[in-house]
Amino acid sequence: MISTIVSSSRSVLFAVAGMAMAGVTTFPSAQAQTVAEKLRQNTQAAQAQFQANAPQRQAAAQQFQQNAQAAQAEWQAGAPQRQANAQAAQAQFQAGTQQFQQNAQSAAQQFQAGAPQRQANAQAAAQQFQQNAQAAQTQWQAGAPQRQANAQQFQQNAQSAAQQFQAGAPQRQANAQAAAQQFQQNAPQRQAAAQQFYQDAQAAHADWQAGAPERQEDFQAAAAQFQQNAQAVGEVLQENMTGIAEDLMAIQAGSAVTPEQIEAVKMSTMTVLTDIDNKPSSDAVAAMAFQVQRANADGTITPEEMDVIQASMGEVMISAGVSAEFIEAMNASVDALVGASGVDQGDIETIVGGLQDMVTDLEEVIPEQ
Repeated sequence: MISTIVSSSRSVLFAVAGMAMAGVTTFPSAQAQTVAEKLRQNTQAAQAQFQANAPQRQAAAQQFQQNAQAAQAEWQAGAPQRQANAQAAQAQFQAGTQQFQQNAQSAAQQFQAGAPQRQANAQAAAQQFQQNAQAAQTQWQAGAPQRQANAQQFQQNAQSAAQQFQAGAPQRQANAQAAAQQFQQNAPQRQAAAQQFYQDAQAAHADWQAGAPERQEDFQAAAAQFQQNAQAVGEVLQENMTGIAEDLMAIQAGSAVTPEQIEAVKMSTMTVLTDIDNKPSSDAVAAMAFQVQRANADGTITPEEMDVIQASMGEVMISAGVSAEFIEAMNASVDALVGASGVDQGDIETIVGGLQDMVTDLEEVIPEQ
């Protein structure tokens, strides 16, 4: 800042001096007096401005000196810490070097200590290989007579087969001639059978055409029934999902159940319901109802009884064609919700009741295939 102010003041003085010199050499005396007066005024203004800026220059110089002293003090204050850090780093490096050297020496000692064992293993392996090779050679030599006998037997069998084939040639020729004669004799019968087949095909075609209207009526009736069944199943699924959602919202109001846990139960249950392929087994449904009734007998559903109920429901869904992976995901989401803080027996009974109602409705509305 000081250099800027000084530079500005010098520029003003140099400019005024330049104008004065130009006035002396160019203007007449009257104009020279005017220029001289102007020069004097500009000089006084520049001097006043320079003096006015003196406190600011002095303050800037003092601030610069204070900043330099503060930086020097801060650098000196940090010197012990830097020295301590450098010493700690050097000590750590030396310790690491010593540890590395010790590890290298230990590895070398272990390698040297294991050399006799490796050499013994190599010798044992070489001896075993040599023994195996000798045993194989001995076995091969011992089997040579048997192989030779087998080769001779094969040659004898081939010769015998060739002789039998040659001996049977006249019989095969006679059989071929008899078969040709039989084929020619049966020609009228084959022609009659072909005509009968053609007549039967025409009759079947006529029957098919005659039954077309009835088949179309049956198809339309089956399509209408399928549509009604699909609509009924869809309504039941929607009702069950609505009921489950309402139950979950009621449970959340009085517990620490999170919206994410509720959404997980809803999504996993919907995945299970939309993966159903057929009507669930009546035996599996009855088994689940029995497990629910037995769990409710004492008025308390324990975690073990809850696991049994979920397992029996899994059997119901598996009998309906649901993937085991989807069933496990639904059970996991229900377990997380039941395990939340504030979920009481009433809430558990509500969940179990909702699952049982869903299974019962599916058994009633899904038609037999």
